Amino acid sequence: MLQKVAALPPPHPVLFIVDELQTNTCELSPSKSFQSIVNTTLSKTPVDKKEAEKQFEQISSQVKKNLEEHFRPEFLNRIDKVVVFKPLSNDVVQLVVNKQLGELAGRLRERSITLKWDAKVAKFITETSYSPKQGARAVRNTIQEHIENPLAQAVLDANFKAGGEARLVLRGKKIVIE
Repeated sequence: MLQKVAALPPPHPVLFIVDELQTNTCELSPSKSFQSIVNTTLSKTPVDKKEAEKQFEQISSQVKKNLEEHFRPEFLNRIDKVVVFKPLSNDVVQLVVNKQLGELAGRLRERSITLKWDAKVAKFITETSYSPKQGARAVRNTIQEHIENPLAQAVLDANFKAGGEARLVLRGKKIVIE
């Protein structure tokens, strides 16, 4: 005997078309990829918040215009919202670095190990991992490569015991754990 199953609503797909609208993928005007629009608009460093907001609005309107030029209205009508993200500044990435280091310190605290670092270490990680195109994506990998992996090896080698302290110090272009 067949049972009637209630129909489930269709899933709501999320479409990300933000990385780059390449000229070879979409018929954009010559050399007007999304990245070139962003680069040319952001190449003039904004003097104040109003100027930065104006530049962002230009980028947003250009992206929306490009979408309208390259996709059929039937497709665009199915999109609920187009969101253009602002590029992260160095200050914001610095906050991400400190948050990530704080989370690492919290995990070490569970093992009764205190983690301390100074502003130079956080600044080094910020500068090493920041790129306007990638934003803060590389922060996690940079922390893992320069801090977590060596720290894990030091814990395994019993260099840090419960109640101990690990200090992150910048020497040249290398983070040293003391």
